[in-house]
Amino acid sequence: MSSDTFYIKEGPHFKLWVSLRDKIVFEAALVDEAVPFHVDDNQSTLGSDIRYFLPDAYRQQVDIVLKRKSVAASTDTIGMYGPEVNKKVNKMYLTVVAVVILLLVVGTMLFGCEGSSAKYYFNFDEVIHYQIKDNVIREIWDKKDKGEAIGKIDSITLDHVYGWHEGSHFDKSIEAKLSQTKFEIHPLDTVLNSKLRGIFKEDTPLSFTTTCEPTFRDIFLFKKNKKIIGIAKICFECYKTEFAGTSADENRFSHFQELKAIVK
Repeated sequence: MSSDTFYIKEGPHFKLWVSLRDKIVFEAALVDEAVPFHVDDNQSTLGSDIRYFLPDAYRQQVDIVLKRKSVAASTDTIGMYGPEVNKKVNKMYLTVVAVVILLLVVGTMLFGCEGSSAKYYFNFDEVIHYQIKDNVIREIWDKKDKGEAIGKIDSITLDHVYGWHEGSHFDKSIEAKLSQTKFEIHPLDTVLNSKLRGIFKEDTPLSFTTTCEPTFRDIFLFKKNKKIIGIAKICFECYKTEFAGTSADENRFSHFQELKAIVK
């Protein structure tokens, strides 16, 4: 893929260096998984790595491909090396891979034997979903960019979209505050409760992290007997969350795609 996939470089993407020896296997796997990618036509083949441009939206699929095919890869922060250094890097890489595999095996054994220890994030009987569209956010920013004053509703809206405080305190008045924003309200059918419980449950953490600042377009309020008992703010693009009202480990939330399929 070359000019026909150049659009990937112009949108949200990440770069990945893949060992030349894994090039054919990696590209074949991407095609099988329907993952679009871009490689510069004039890229040198004298080094030991090939640089790929991949859409941010396909991070999880790419992560699966790398694991399944045991492809040697690194992020764009690691550049090309000379032959001698590459040998050392490859040896180091193999050592790291061996350690990671060992840790995965041990982790699987622990979680497999103690799967019942995984906690549910919220004990709820009702879920209300609040969502805001990009064009609504853009309209508010257009006002700010033009130097226009924004009103209270716009200001509160941006506070909820961009507010991110790890270990945030439970805000019992959030429902009233959200009613004063431009978020749209979508009560979720209770028939989804069983699936939502499975989604909002501790699981194996994601194997990657992102550096982007979260934009919380989706907020979930969890209720029990009509009272709010939990809050979950989700950024599907950055794979980041902000939970309140739970003692479960927020870092072990990983069901972004399953949740997105329900609410999108």
